[in-house]
Order: sequence, then C-alpha cells, then structure tokens
Amino acid sequence: MEEADVRLIEIRRRWPWFTYHRQPSVVVAYPESPRDDCPVALFMHGFVQMPTGYKTMLRSIARKGIMVVAVHLYTTLRGLTLSVKKEAGRAEEVIDWIFSTESGGNSLRGTIDENFSFPNSLTVIAHSRGAAALMNMALQRTNTNEPTIRAVVLLDPIGSIDVLDRNPKLPQDIVIFGCMRGIAEKEASEVYWQKLVSAGYRPLFVELDHFGHVDFLDDGKVNGRSILRWSVPRDRDDRRRTDSRDKISELIGIYIAAVYREESAVEINTAVQTALTTVENDLGMRLRRVPPSPAPR
Repeated sequence: MEEADVRLIEIRRRWPWFTYHRQPSVVVAYPESPRDDCPVALFMHGFVQMPTGYKTMLRSIARKGIMVVAVHLYTTLRGLTLSVKKEAGRAEEVIDWIFSTESGGNSLRGTIDENFSFPNSLTVIAHSRGAAALMNMALQRTNTNEPTIRAVVLLDPIGSIDVLDRNPKLPQDIVIFGCMRGIAEKEASEVYWQKLVSAGYRPLFVELDHFGHVDFLDDGKVNGRSILRWSVPRDRDDRRRTDSRDKISELIGIYIAAVYREESAVEINTAVQTALTTVENDLGMRLRRVPPSPAPR
C-alpha cells in the first residue's frame, strides 16, 4: 500500500479544572494531500489516557491514506468518574464536528482543507476501555443516524460487553487486535470476539503474542496518565514492539481500504491474511480462524 506524507495537529480547548468541558479536544492525523472520498476514522483512547499518547499510531494509520481524528473523551480530574454514556456523547459531538459543512474551526473541513471530501461514513477505532464508550455510542444510535459507522477496529477491548445483548447499531465489518499477554480481564479480547460471533457478527481476530495492552501507546517515559505501563504486561523488546505497532497500523489501513472498496468478507479476510504472511515470525501475529457462521441475525 502506497504511503503518504502526513500532518498532525492538536486542537485543544481549555476549560476550568473543576468542570466538565462540552467541547472535547482532538488530535488529527491526516495525509498531506488528502484525496477525494478520503476514509475517516474516529479514534477512542483507553482508560486514563488521552489522544496525545497515541501519536505514533495515529501517524502510521494516516500514512495509509486515512484521516484519523482522536477524541479526548474526558478530563484528567473527571476521567475516573465520567460515565461511558457521557463519553459516547462526546464522541458523537466530534462526529458532528467532523462532518459539519460549517467553515473555520467549526468543522474538520474548515480546520484542514475545505476543498477535500470524504464519504458520509466512518470507521471507529477503540483501544481498551474506549471500546466501552463505542458500545454505548452504538447502543444510542438508530438506523437514521448519519453518518453511519462503516467499520469497527477494536484494540484489546475492555468493558460494556453486555451491551451486545441489547442490539447496538454495529456494522458487520469488525476486526479485533487481541493481546495474548493478559490484562485486568483475562483474555478480554477473546471474550469480545466470542460474544460478537454469538451475536451474529463475523469479526476478524488478529492474535498478538508478544504485543502488550499498553504497547499501542507511544514509547517514552512513564507519566501520570501512562502509569498502567508499569502494571500491565508489555513487550520489553523495543524493536519488536515498534515493528509490531507499525504492522498493526498497516493492517488497519489495509482493512479500512478494503471495507471502503466494498469488498466481500472473504476478500477482506484474504487481504488481511496476505498482509500477515509478510510478518516476521518473531512478531507473533496470526489471524484466528472464524467459527462456522451462526444463524442469520
């Protein structure tokens, strides 16, 4: 897949430390020369994290020709108490901003380049507890919601898995990147996968043997928001961790591109599998075989 030069901007909206801010801050990574119908992805961060902690991955995904908008779901002070329902609402506010036709900073187009266009749909990428906010956002949506969620990418998801019993408005195109090194909920990603399959979806599942739950975050010194790096298993091999993060970003780009080309589930599966065959054995990535098709939903 051809790579593009990318830009990354932070749009910060300051707020009093004791209040819940109504306009979430965002980090936007995008191709320097975005083409018409450029796929758009909304990125939802993990527990006690923030969009600025994922800049490496955001840039890598954007190099595949994807416009990536990472939303700040909560503030430092209120992050531990803010409900996933409110986080889902903040994500919807950012979706409205992305697809707004207003000029200036009131829309993504006005902020980046008013001359480019993109489809009236988006992919949602969610890491860790960001998946809980995504599930609640999907639960609140109706068949008339625009733009539509075209595809979902889950990065070692955790939380709100019970929402799947309540018929959320999720697309059929779902891929999970699951770390096999453990997290608060043992094998949480595999549980998500099995639950999605039993609910009638056909998700792809990419197993990550060495990659840890916090390895999706940028490398660097530990700070207050990334203290989980000390308590959650991660890959101690710097080169392998970097190579794995780059390959995951490439796979996400391949997956989103295939979805937007409206390829069949078999073709998408083949595209991901073909990309995985180029991975060095020491990265320990493989596509899990999907169980037999369940009854139609």
